[in-house]
Amino acid sequence: ALDLGAATLAPDKLGPVIAEPHASWMERIEVEWRRRYASGN
Repeated sequence: ALDLGAATLAPDKLGPVIAEPHASWMERIEVEWRRRYASGN
């Protein structure tokens, strides 16, 4: 068994897996990310 360490959650304490956004959303996500976080705005 792996030594989980003090900062690692045990597998039974992890939440549900969340799916990644659909690939068709990536352009909109990138545009919004740049609007919010890119320098020079």
